[in-house]
Amino acid sequence: MNQSDTRIETDRLLLIPTEQDHAGLYYEEFTAQVTELMYPKPPANFDEVRRFIAESQQGLEAGTNLHMVILEKVTMEFLGCVGLHSIGSKHPEFGVWIKISAQRNRYGYEAVQGLKEWADKKLQCGEYNYPVDARNSASKRIACGLGGKIISYNEITNMSGKLLHLEIYAISAGINRNTKSCSINQDEHR
Repeated sequence: MNQSDTRIETDRLLLIPTEQDHAGLYYEEFTAQVTELMYPKPPANFDEVRRFIAESQQGLEAGTNLHMVILEKVTMEFLGCVGLHSIGSKHPEFGVWIKISAQRNRYGYEAVQGLKEWADKKLQCGEYNYPVDARNSASKRIACGLGGKIISYNEITNMSGKLLHLEIYAISAGINRNTKSCSINQDEHR
């Protein structure tokens, strides 16, 4: 199912498919500081961003990947990106990043929640995965806030050569808020 016309609105955000028009902002904001605890690395050059966006658009058209730009709904300020990857698999996977100057405003949570609510209505999926580095307390709060439960741990080396200590959260479809707290202790699984 082609997803290239998908638009998702939340209270404060507008999520729209990533387009080449966003390449400059993506290149400027997807920095080493943003990606420190993520698998991808910042783009080495502008051409890498253009290739990534072209691949994202192919995934949208094929219905296998939904990569979206996060915009503040009133001002249309670029805040970051959110995605749902491996659509059609048993456990599609969420990913999100917020530019440094917009962090600590719960935009990441709101974007993932909005994307999850859309996916709950549009996709036949019982559960999503959300991989989070154990040291990334902000992303752990997103997973916990959506009712996520840790189902596995994995250590991998990211594209920048750093070791990640991943906690893989399972987030059930249809559940949009956690009814009990889960641990976000950064030292818990190092």
